Amino acid sequence: MSSPTIIIVFGLPGTGKTTFSRMLAHRLGCRHFNSDMIRTGMGKRGQYKESDKELIYQKILEMSKKQLKHHSSVIVDGTFYKEELRNQFLDLSNELAVPIRWIEVTADEEVIKERISKKRKYSEADFSVYEIVKASFDPLENDHLKLNSSELELDKMVELAMNYIEV
Repeated sequence: MSSPTIIIVFGLPGTGKTTFSRMLAHRLGCRHFNSDMIRTGMGKRGQYKESDKELIYQKILEMSKKQLKHHSSVIVDGTFYKEELRNQFLDLSNELAVPIRWIEVTADEEVIKERISKKRKYSEADFSVYEIVKASFDPLENDHLKLNSSELELDKMVELAMNYIEV
């Protein structure tokens, strides 16, 4: 990428955000920050109070800012289910005068049920968590790319994302 960019990959639990984000980060040669991995690294597994979530997103914001100041793009992967969480990254984009791109990953509910029924290394979300996040999800009003991982192959998702990001 010619200039540093913030790429936010967001959506409900079990949609395939992390799998997609990892592949996209690999193709772009940029850093990937995942909220579940950061939560684990901070010793916050199982801690989901609003204050814990804010702490984790604040840490990701700091890590992203550091990378961007070194002229490196970042992919940030998390639910970003609340507008307030997204606004922090919009503010960072404005502060550093770098573009921000939003990619929403979705999936059919039956696929999500199957995915989150299996143990995953970092994510603790089960179907009850999915339902809670879904019920309180603030839709993104900004222009963004929406990819359904139930319908698209991973390579195609990455290709569409790279075109959207304008690599």
